[in-house]
Amino acid sequence: MPSARLFDPEMVGYLLMEYLKDHDFYDFQELPAWRTLVPAVTNEIARFTGQHLIATQAVLNESYWKELQQGFKQHSLEVFHVVLDVDTEVLARRIKGDELEQAARQWRLDHIRDYAAARPWMVACADLVVDSKSLPVADVCPLRRPGHPSAPCASVKCACGPSDGCGYPARAHGSCAHRASAGRTPLGAALPRLFGVHPAWR
Repeated sequence: MPSARLFDPEMVGYLLMEYLKDHDFYDFQELPAWRTLVPAVTNEIARFTGQHLIATQAVLNESYWKELQQGFKQHSLEVFHVVLDVDTEVLARRIKGDELEQAARQWRLDHIRDYAAARPWMVACADLVVDSKSLPVADVCPLRRPGHPSAPCASVKCACGPSDGCGYPARAHGSCAHRASAGRTPLGAALPRLFGVHPAWR
């Protein structure tokens, strides 16, 4: 997607971690400031660049996600919500096999149970659910980070327009997981969109 720009909400979290070292918290997503700043920073980048933004961030707390959604709405940012779904067994295997980000391995393994608990609401509210169990990680990867060898694909395959097919396997119940409504802004339109991707495979 040539008109898209990567936005990493974790960078907002790292900033808060740096300047709130004297406060106790387990995860920067717990901080109200993170949930307020992410929509605000997203909006400023989208306005400045005029580009669609792609954000890969796993949010497993439903109330946090609703708060973020409200923030995006207040900034008039349209969000196309994508869930890269996978069962817990495959997820654990992929996490253990990731040689590039070994420092995050235990953190990810510790949150598999949280993902399993959050999966029902994540799937229910997503615009697109990608069943990635049978797909190689390289095919699931939503975008290429410059110079990042583990992210070989160049665009978000699932970020299709309102009337296009998503090109991914349907979910287990047999119906297509692509649920973009006819009223959504097409990719070529002037208004920037945020493609929020829950990367379960990570």
